[in-house]
Amino acid sequence: LPELLHSARGRLAKFLNTSADNLIFQENATEAMNVVARSIELESGDEILLTNHEYGAVERVWDRECRRSGAVLRVAELPGFSTAPPSREQITESIVSQFSDRTRLLVVSHITSATAWIMPIKDLVEAASKRGILICIDGPHSPAQIPLNLDKAGCDFYTASLHKWLSAPLGSGFLYA
Repeated sequence: LPELLHSARGRLAKFLNTSADNLIFQENATEAMNVVARSIELESGDEILLTNHEYGAVERVWDRECRRSGAVLRVAELPGFSTAPPSREQITESIVSQFSDRTRLLVVSHITSATAWIMPIKDLVEAASKRGILICIDGPHSPAQIPLNLDKAGCDFYTASLHKWLSAPLGSGFLYA
């Protein structure tokens, strides 16, 4: 089994344009998000920033972690739920305007679950990196929906489930770090 898992991780890494050393298998994106949450040392007053388009389980992970550590969970309101998504610039500005000196981590979906908006990851990573803010991308709807190049994405963490659009078995997900 270890040999087969090593081989599968190598094939997944090639598909995601990264090194196998950057990936670990997880049951799903939520389990991977929990690993990220428990790996970041938060202090009282630190801020975790999500958007109002995040998956409920992701919000619960960070709500629990903030309560445990004394950190603050903040939610950036994205412009309307209209029939057409706002522009890349509008989404980026809505999120970046919520950054503060206390923001430690931005958690954002790559493709939102409720609205299927493809978020401007490149712009958000660039803005967060300039301010020393870590960024975790929740990407369970991305593999096989859109091309992924995790090494070029620039994010600190990427979580995904593979059973959705890649049609892998339930219980196959990953964490990129």
